[in-house]
Amino acid sequence: MTASRLGVLALVPFLAGCALLDDDEFHSEIHKIQRTLPVLVSGPETLPASTAFAFLYFKEEDAGLYVAISSDGYQWTPGNSGAPLMVSSFGLRDPSIARGPDGIYHMVFTGGGPDAIGYASSPDLFSWSPVRAIRIMEFTPGTSACWAPEVAYDEADQRWIIAWSSQVSGCFEETTNLAKANHRLYATTTRDWIRFDPPRLLLDPGYPVIDPAFARTGSGWRLLFKDERDTPDKKQLRLTSGPTPFGPWGRISDALTVHRVEAPAVLHVGSRDIVYFDEYRAGRYGAIRTEDYQGWDDVSKLMSFPPRARHGTFIQIPPDVAARLGKTSGAR
Repeated sequence: MTASRLGVLALVPFLAGCALLDDDEFHSEIHKIQRTLPVLVSGPETLPASTAFAFLYFKEEDAGLYVAISSDGYQWTPGNSGAPLMVSSFGLRDPSIARGPDGIYHMVFTGGGPDAIGYASSPDLFSWSPVRAIRIMEFTPGTSACWAPEVAYDEADQRWIIAWSSQVSGCFEETTNLAKANHRLYATTTRDWIRFDPPRLLLDPGYPVIDPAFARTGSGWRLLFKDERDTPDKKQLRLTSGPTPFGPWGRISDALTVHRVEAPAVLHVGSRDIVYFDEYRAGRYGAIRTEDYQGWDDVSKLMSFPPRARHGTFIQIPPDVAARLGKTSGAR
């Protein structure tokens, strides 16, 4: 399929390069969750009756966007009669969705080519624009993939932030033996989803990383990601924070999760933030919970997710959208 048929969006020429934007030293502090410890945790908080959340995800067997709904952030029921809300013409994996100040939902996902991500928008999660490819790394030679893009809206600067992971040949060669792919995190910004700023290196902690996820806390930003190292065996989530979505990033935590997880996604539920993740080897979803990003509870055993759900996004939705989904909820 040609680029013109994919509806490729314009991108300012730029060579991303290999150098880290900031020279901050990265430290480590222990926050690790021990799932095996006999720790008792409380259940879901009592929320207003109109509260509703959506989990939007993909399945391995097709290129569709699926949805589950929840009133508490713990029990997730498949919606839309188990059918996809939309299907992409060139694949759909790892969707990330955020609602803008104009009420429009913007979705980015893995798909569209080795230097591109997929994009579509919707006013209501039901009617979707045609999918398009954004060639975010078109002018960065040697890019072999753009994985798991994350979208977030920066209210302070009134712009969209899109982050993802890429492997670029010739960059970070000193860590090529630490994982099967030598990814780092990159990011770009846009105000209109037509013009995009040049991609920037977002995070290089000195080892391969993938799957960025943003969380807003007060006046700052937190960035979760997957430590992709094989040697020593990691494949766990870590966390750093900074004053803006581009950092400068401070301390990097020790592992927050058990091994062999990916796809962090953050949802604010009541007084806490829940970080969901895909336990891809075990074929299930898990979650950890925090009130202050210092202490954590593993709440995986309190959760119920749809079968075969893979790397997705979690958002709060208006009651009318939830009602429409709820009328057609059911597993498939």
